[in-house]
Amino acid sequence: MGKKLPKSATPTVQGRFAKLDRDWTVAFASDVQLSVGSIVSVLTAEGVEKQVKINATAKVVFDVVGETVSAEMFYTFDRIAKK
Repeated sequence: MGKKLPKSATPTVQGRFAKLDRDWTVAFASDVQLSVGSIVSVLTAEGVEKQVKINATAKVVFDVVGETVSAEMFYTFDRIAKK
């Protein structure tokens, strides 16, 4: 049986890790609104669920050649250490 994660005041949604320029970020669909300090669940490449704390407002990726905006928002984060 898995270890229970602490409940937070903000609802958790699942995102995925992505490298944006030199920063590791977590990507969410653009309709998901997160604020600084939100604790969210993310999936590693191996499919393991982890929790991170959002530490900055969202970044949007714009494709200059195709003149389109990405359907995802990218947030930098702080890791939450296991206890």
